[in-house]
Amino acid sequence: MELRHLRHFLAVADELHMGRAAEKRLVRDYEQRLDVSEAMIHIALGSLMLRRIAHP
Repeated sequence: MELRHLRHFLAVADELHMGRAAEKRLVRDYEQRLDVSEAMIHIALGSLMLRRIAHP
């Protein structure tokens, strides 16, 4: 059994309702993706700035 299966099981047990647990999980996954996307944008912008400074 994978860790994500255990997390899903715990979410269902916590909510005692499969639909609410799934909704909560989707919201959490979406928020994590936004954090990753934001971090990637910052990395790309930093890289672009460094290239422009190094090669004016």
